[in-house]
Amino acid sequence: MDEEQVARAALERFHDELMAKQNVVGAGVRKLPDRGELGVAVYVSHKVEAGKLDAGDLIPDTVTVEIAGKPHTVRLKVIDVGGPFEAEEL
Repeated sequence: MDEEQVARAALERFHDELMAKQNVVGAGVRKLPDRGELGVAVYVSHKVEAGKLDAGDLIPDTVTVEIAGKPHTVRLKVIDVGGPFEAEEL
């Protein structure tokens, strides 16, 4: 399974959970800064210090998705977009 398929599977599995968190306005698969790997970008209207969020609203650094019985770890990156936005296709 290639990197894009794994990232898309993670997005599909965790999309609703991520969208329910405070300030989240979108999520998508994209090349993440820092390492250049594909992962899940979580777009927020504005970043909030972790100490000011309820534990349930924190965005994890990674998620694990099981595909064909094998676990795959996918990085998440919080991106501040300053409000609503429209995502581009890959």
